[in-house]
Amino acid sequence: MLINTSSNNIRVGSKQVNETVGTMEDIVVHVKNVTDLIGEISLASSEQSAGLKELGRAVEKLESITHENADYVSKASTISGEMKVQTNYLVSAINVFH
Repeated sequence: MLINTSSNNIRVGSKQVNETVGTMEDIVVHVKNVTDLIGEISLASSEQSAGLKELGRAVEKLESITHENADYVSKASTISGEMKVQTNYLVSAINVFH
């Protein structure tokens, strides 16, 4: 009887050990999957960061071009005003001969 009980306990213990090993193997697989996902997230974050930096540089360049265009428009407006004055002088000068 004691031998049967011990033998039964050994079988149960062996079964539990095998189940534990299987569970541990599953845990290792899941940990590896999580590690892989974290690596992918890290890579995507790095790529996103680089993209945002590039976008920031493009916005700065666009802002610089916008300021340059505003300066050109201001200069063109000034020149246009000066040309209008000169045109009026020219018209007045021509009218003297009529």
